[in-house]
Amino acid sequence: MIAGTDRALQRVSAPATGLMVAGILSAVTDTFVAVVGLLDRKLFGLGQAEGFVGVLGVLLSGIVIVGAVRMKTLKSYGWAMTASMLALITVCYPCGILSLAMGIWSFVVLLDPSVKAAFRQAGADVDERLAALDE
Repeated sequence: MIAGTDRALQRVSAPATGLMVAGILSAVTDTFVAVVGLLDRKLFGLGQAEGFVGVLGVLLSGIVIVGAVRMKTLKSYGWAMTASMLALITVCYPCGILSLAMGIWSFVVLLDPSVKAAFRQAGADVDERLAALDE
C-alpha cells in the first residue's frame, strides 16, 4: 500500500498547495477588510458590517489553510474535504476565482477512491504507531 500512498501524496500535493495559496490570499484580503471596516473609517466604502464579514473570512481562511496542510500530508480526510467546501463558497473577494478553482480541483482529487484509501491507510498507520507506544 506504500506505492498507493506515494501516488496519493503526489495527487493531493498540487491542489493542497493551491488551497493553501488561496487561503493565505483570502486571509490577507479579509484581514484588510476587517481592520478597515472595524475602524469604521469608510475607506473604500467599507463599514463595520464589512469588518465583521472580514473577521469571519479570516476565520474561514484559517480553516482552509489548516485543511490544506492536513490534505497535503494525508492526515485528515475530513479537514481536507472541509477546506475544499469552504474554498468553494468563499468567492466574494478578488482571490475568489482562484479559491473556487482550487476548491473544485481538490474536491475532484479527494473523491478519487485511491486517494480516499490512502487517507484511511495513513490513519491506520498512525493508529498502529500509537498502539505500539502504549505497549
